[in-house]
Amino acid sequence: MIKAVIFDLSGVFVTGQKLSERFRDYLGVPEAAFLPVLEESLGKMRLPGAGDGYAYFEPHLKAWGTVLPPKLFWNFWFEPEEAVPEIVGLVEAVRDHGAKVVILSNNFKERTDYYDRQFPFLRAETDAIYYSWQTGFVKTDPRAYQKVLADFGVTPDEVLFFDDGKENIAVAKGLGINAFFFEGIAGAREVLKKYALV
Repeated sequence: MIKAVIFDLSGVFVTGQKLSERFRDYLGVPEAAFLPVLEESLGKMRLPGAGDGYAYFEPHLKAWGTVLPPKLFWNFWFEPEEAVPEIVGLVEAVRDHGAKVVILSNNFKERTDYYDRQFPFLRAETDAIYYSWQTGFVKTDPRAYQKVLADFGVTPDEVLFFDDGKENIAVAKGLGINAFFFEGIAGAREVLKKYALV
């Protein structure tokens, strides 16, 4: 029996154009230059004690000749993101069938503060949200999943997990979790139907 369903956040509950594409299209920064900076910065920002996230990007913004003070930088990053309307009905159905709904996200403080303000449904429609900057565990670390299992008192075989990262899927499967690559609401709904959760 499935007692909990864990979802990724970005691309599932919230979606938008990739930041690297927006830097390319609107600010003229090639993706080849931007992506390594993003990857290195996020690797630090997603963990506790990261400090001011803007500080990781500021020297690169100056080098690229891009004038974006902190508020404009975060707005440029976050404001294009939109909620996926179909997800609310899906998670409501899962919860109505008696399973807990959990978000497990590799994310950083500035973005999650924005989500709390802009998308209050994330907390209202789920039983818990685990952000890596708070827990200290990114999803390539088995402890990210083990913490959820322990907190909810469930075993791996009692959990479904949906994510659009193949490495995250592999880690979850390695723990015995029923993990599925997320390719859209329709696909997730079909999986949930098989487990009688919608």
